[in-house]
Amino acid sequence: MDDATLARAWSQELRGAAAEKECEPPCGIVSTALRYLREAGEGRRAGRIERGLNGR
Repeated sequence: MDDATLARAWSQELRGAAAEKECEPPCGIVSTALRYLREAGEGRRAGRIERGLNGR
């Protein structure tokens, strides 16, 4: 593997890790909101939101 290929692979890996870290807080908020909806007896609404987030 040449230096340019190695550098590209390394930078893409870092970008992927950064994107995952950026998602953690919003994903946590959504998870909490879905749990609260279910606890409030709104499981159908929570399911609909989850399906929408998963593209279904």
